[in-house]
Amino acid sequence: MLSGSGPSASMTTVRLAASTALIPILIFGLWGAYATTVEYERGAIVTSLLIVPRRSAFYLAKIGLVAVVAMVGVATALVLAVAVVALATPPPGRAVGPLWAIGGAALIAGGVAAVGAAGGFVLRGSLTTAAALLIALLGPGALGPALGAGQRWVNGSGPGGLVARAVGSEQAAAAVGWAAGAVVFVVVVTVVTVAGWRSFAASDH
Repeated sequence: MLSGSGPSASMTTVRLAASTALIPILIFGLWGAYATTVEYERGAIVTSLLIVPRRSAFYLAKIGLVAVVAMVGVATALVLAVAVVALATPPPGRAVGPLWAIGGAALIAGGVAAVGAAGGFVLRGSLTTAAALLIALLGPGALGPALGAGQRWVNGSGPGGLVARAVGSEQAAAAVGWAAGAVVFVVVVTVVTVAGWRSFAASDH
């Protein structure tokens, strides 16, 4: 284990491995959007509804499958990243850090992928859904101080902020607490998922 104080001592293996976790989370979010919009762009939605005529079952299966794949994918990526960091760290090594943060990041990835998939049912276009997802995830953070007091909530409830809080990053200190951030994140995912269902249920296909 590393001893001493300062940033180097607090940089655990999990924290270092998760420093780029937002990238696979974004990738799976975009994939989730594509998984839905491709059904409309290729006309496969008609066939899919013939196979699974009950719209609620189809919608829940689509959202659930996308979320599970994203969770497994991000968890696997982070486990591999932790292993690589641990093997690449010279003796005496560094503290492992909170392994539960890997599960937290996986859940966040599942939520983002679900938002992407649900957004696809509303917008139905790959480019428009991808653009909307990227703006929603990256736009508020790019505004920074322009958000005023709302910046703490944006930083604390976004995927990057939640992962940073889970791994103990000092950058998350200026954001709202993890509980408040997690609640906001869950609310956003729920609202978008419900909006996707309402749009899909009211459509002809």
